Amino acid sequence: MFSFSNIEMKHFFGKKTSDIYGRNLGQVVAILKNSDGELESIKVDQSEGRLVKYSAEQIMTNKDEIVIIPKWKIQAEQMIKELNTFRSRMDALEAMLEKEEVSKEIYENLKANQKQSIDLLKEKNNEFISCMKQQQVELDRQINELTNFLVEIRTGKKEGKIESSKYTKASKSIEQNLNFLFLEKKDVEDIIKESEEKKLD
Repeated sequence: MFSFSNIEMKHFFGKKTSDIYGRNLGQVVAILKNSDGELESIKVDQSEGRLVKYSAEQIMTNKDEIVIIPKWKIQAEQMIKELNTFRSRMDALEAMLEKEEVSKEIYENLKANQKQSIDLLKEKNNEFISCMKQQQVELDRQINELTNFLVEIRTGKKEGKIESSKYTKASKSIEQNLNFLFLEKKDVEDIIKESEEKKLD
């Protein structure tokens, strides 16, 4: 965790924040520390006094900017790590059997003892994949919505209903946000694919 002196805390206030895809999230307006002086969370003013809290595990620093990692991304990394650890453990057990370092009976007993853990991890991974697919659906919804907006303003400009300066500003903003969404969608799709490939069948 980050640990701050009072001077460093003052320097932290007002810092710009963005997410890992490049979206501007706002400025830091509050910092919460634990009894050891370690950062627990920050609050970011996203717009018109709307404060959003981010935990320490979501925070990275990049020069003078703070980068926020989405909660689902952290959960994904934890899930993949857990699956990899368990798979490595089972592979090691298989290797021990092949090398006759354990008897077939001991192997079967050890494997049976892991059944409950396997079932729980399977369930956890399936729930995680389901959540990621819901995230994918939501991102598709946002992409479709912004794409429709872009089509509407381009049609409006073509028909002379929207001024060129307003069209340029609006289309630039929409296209930028679409790029952010496509980056996040690709990330989600990759996570879903990796999680499905690591299913403990």
